[in-house]
Amino acid sequence: MRAAPGQPAAGALPDPPRRQRLGYSLLVVAPAVVGTAALLGTARAGVGGPSGPAAGVSQTAVFLLAAAMVFVTARAAGAFAVRLGQPQVIGEICAGILLGPSALGAVAPDLAAWIFPAPVVIGLDGLAQVGLVLFMFGVGQELAAVRGAASEARGAALVALASFLVPFAAGLLLATWLFPQHAGGPVGSTAFALFVGCALGVTAFPVLARILSDLHLTSSRTGRLSLYAAGMGDGVCWAVLTVALALAQGHSAAANWRTLLLLVLAAVILGPVRIALRRLLDGRFAGSPGTVLTLCIAGTAASAALTAALGVHQLIGAFLFGLAWPAAGGGRAGSRPTASVASLATLLLPFFFLGFGLSLDLRKLAFDRENLVLLAVLLVVATVSKVAGAGLAGHWSGLPRTEALGLGVLMNTRGLTELVVLGVGHQAGVIDARLFAALVLVTLVTTATTGPALRALRVVGASARSGPHVTPVRIHEQVSEVGEMSQDKAVAQWREILGEAGVSDDGPSTESVLSTTSVSPPRQIVAVLRPTAPAQVPEVVRVAREHKVPLYPVSRGCNWGLGSRLPVTSGCALLDLSGLDRIREVDPRGRFAVVEPGVTQAQLAGHLRQHAPGLVPNVTGSSPHSSIVGNLLERGTGFRRHRAEEVRGLEVVLGTGELLRTGLWAGDGKRQLHHYRHGLGPGLDHLFVQSGMGIVTAAVVDLVPVRDELRLVMFSLAEPALPRVMDTIAELFTANALDSIVHVFNNKRIGSMSQSHEVPMWTGVVALDGTAAQVAAGVGYVGDKLTRAGAQVRVVDSQDAAADPDPVVSAMFAVHAGRPTTAFLEGLHRAMGHEPAPSELDTLDDTTIGYLACMPVVAVSGETVRDLVELVESVCERYGIAPAMAVNPTGPDYAEVVINLYFDRAAAGRTEAAHACNADLHERLYADGFRFYRVGIDAMDFITHQDTAPWGAIGLIKNALDPDGIIAPGRYSRITP
Repeated sequence: MRAAPGQPAAGALPDPPRRQRLGYSLLVVAPAVVGTAALLGTARAGVGGPSGPAAGVSQTAVFLLAAAMVFVTARAAGAFAVRLGQPQVIGEICAGILLGPSALGAVAPDLAAWIFPAPVVIGLDGLAQVGLVLFMFGVGQELAAVRGAASEARGAALVALASFLVPFAAGLLLATWLFPQHAGGPVGSTAFALFVGCALGVTAFPVLARILSDLHLTSSRTGRLSLYAAGMGDGVCWAVLTVALALAQGHSAAANWRTLLLLVLAAVILGPVRIALRRLLDGRFAGSPGTVLTLCIAGTAASAALTAALGVHQLIGAFLFGLAWPAAGGGRAGSRPTASVASLATLLLPFFFLGFGLSLDLRKLAFDRENLVLLAVLLVVATVSKVAGAGLAGHWSGLPRTEALGLGVLMNTRGLTELVVLGVGHQAGVIDARLFAALVLVTLVTTATTGPALRALRVVGASARSGPHVTPVRIHEQVSEVGEMSQDKAVAQWREILGEAGVSDDGPSTESVLSTTSVSPPRQIVAVLRPTAPAQVPEVVRVAREHKVPLYPVSRGCNWGLGSRLPVTSGCALLDLSGLDRIREVDPRGRFAVVEPGVTQAQLAGHLRQHAPGLVPNVTGSSPHSSIVGNLLERGTGFRRHRAEEVRGLEVVLGTGELLRTGLWAGDGKRQLHHYRHGLGPGLDHLFVQSGMGIVTAAVVDLVPVRDELRLVMFSLAEPALPRVMDTIAELFTANALDSIVHVFNNKRIGSMSQSHEVPMWTGVVALDGTAAQVAAGVGYVGDKLTRAGAQVRVVDSQDAAADPDPVVSAMFAVHAGRPTTAFLEGLHRAMGHEPAPSELDTLDDTTIGYLACMPVVAVSGETVRDLVELVESVCERYGIAPAMAVNPTGPDYAEVVINLYFDRAAAGRTEAAHACNADLHERLYADGFRFYRVGIDAMDFITHQDTAPWGAIGLIKNALDPDGIIAPGRYSRITP
């Protein structure tokens, strides 16, 4: 008998989800409930009995149960905080307080005494101290990394100093009122004042980084300033706190000796030890991550022990060792083990929150008038001094008022770092329990109000700019899912697939990727993989999926101005596909070629000259050695047509390792295989353009037929005529007088190529080809229309181009005729004052040439184009940058705009100015209703969190084709945890 629809057949097992729920209920939940009830029953029987608080059950069992309670409570409270829009750490701090005398001890004192007896608390405190020491190592490492990155944002120095010194000074003044009643013991007024100043001046760097990430502000100018300032300010804070702790020891001869020895120890750790660590990590230990991890943890523990032995808190030693540890990044061996240290610190920090909660009894802070005044004064002084100091400094550094106020709110985040500072001061007897409790409440309030305050100010989204994306290592808030062991196993298996020459994971190889002409912040590169056959790619993906190591495919790495070869996120293996360089097929009758990612413009053009002289490629102005497929997948534009519109089929390796061919290429039939580009069913080609859905190993691309006649209509115009010319171009496309892309360059873009001393404000060019009669009629009609619009027109044929001394003319004719040229690269070098040798033209990333690109799309409407140009010129003028612009109408509907910002990386302040200008351009253009057709790696996070595409649906498709998210994470998609 057939079962009813939707019902299982008789005797059949329940469906898997129901079966799993049943299994969890019977095999997991029920035993846990029974076991917990038994333990609690034992507790009730033993509490207050003659054998002590934990009579009837072993101390080990109580310890493990207490640890489990801490883990579960912290995790649940953290998740609840996230649901409320708060940082996870807020929930975890509250979990520690709930398990202490303020809550559990007040509601169920017998249970609290049984679950947390003194011997168990001592054990848990040991775990907390290990976690805290490792956390402080991470803070030191983060601040060292920010110190290196801060050279890109010197304006942050003012914000850092003001955001620390203003509340620090307020704290010193406030200490004169607090000292008589709230000193924790026989401590001097100077040490007390310094400590209160530190408590008010600190910013929680790790919590701030997480808040910025959650609110998508990390790549905004406000976010970058706050990160740099917090890093520098916290470095100053810990130095002052060290002095305060030393002074708290008194002025005896022994205390003076301890202070001197501490200074010597700091000098040794930050001097000889730092140098030795760098040499070891780059040399003997470069291939031994296990040894490096041991060195990292042992060195941290030893440094902490030394400062503890000197009578200064052990966290100072861990912090110093973190400062000395070589910065993560590139292929340095130290970059991977720090992820394990971060994981271990994250695992153990809930025990610190427990110890914090056990030492904090909010009931002692009776909410009478005196304590309410104390709390209100601390909260107002801490908030006003911090927000005002950072906000005014931000405004004087160039931020608008709203963003400057948002910067002050961000710097008012205190979080975990403040709790560590308070714990150190309370433990050292600098402050009493009442002031300790009040400052804890100030910490929770200021941290919890950061997100809501930013939303109320409308800073979120409004200031999320696309400047350099700073991604610090987040010690507490984010655990790396990929440990160094998984990475090492993946690298070893990749070597088996690709051979020794096909895998590089040493420092020089991976660090060579980090230098980019756009000066993007460095990412950690696990390895560089170089397959030489398409069949190797599915195997590479299989290993990546097994070990959860993401892959970032690049064709030739010439994505200059948008990130070059750098991935969007850290922790990827770079999949260099330049070795897949076969031209598999050219069909002269069908006018297409099947090419692999490593095939260059020059290679295909040369092949066609020899084997199919009636066809040419649709080339771009980039390097002749740039990839056809790479530019196509970035939705690049050739001089004749849009590259993405030339696709007839793709061969793709999905994130599952499955090989997919789109369209009619999916089958084995050879007859008219690539002649019908659409295929049958939904078209899939464009799923893999500007996406991380799969790895393209071959593409079928259109070729351009060589016609009887080719002429260029070149025209020049002053800026007032630009709107009329753009409207005329739209009319010419609508009338079918044009079928090739029009390129209109401003004087900055074209001037460096020309030998003329009088370069017009705008220069345009469009190709017309066909029979001699067709071309003659076409150029006459087009030329007349453009002349009437206010342009000066010149018609150029092959003889004119060969005879003209101006390289602009010959270069324009060459690229429209399908011949790649270096003229545009030469112009870029000359614009920066270089006279490069031919061998140096493709080495932009290794020169001092800086290059950022902003690429909006605009309607072919004279008024709209004028508005965009005026906006771009006004923004760039503020930063002293002349934009090199091209407006390229592809048809009657839209034009692709390329705004290049050139700068000298070696000149002081120019890198910062260019990034700030690029950030402003993206934000202002977006705010004015313009959208983008390409973006750089540093703008991905901002763009994918705006209404620029249906990113939710794109994420669903990405999850289906790449379920483990291992292919190009963050590339034109939202980054998910």
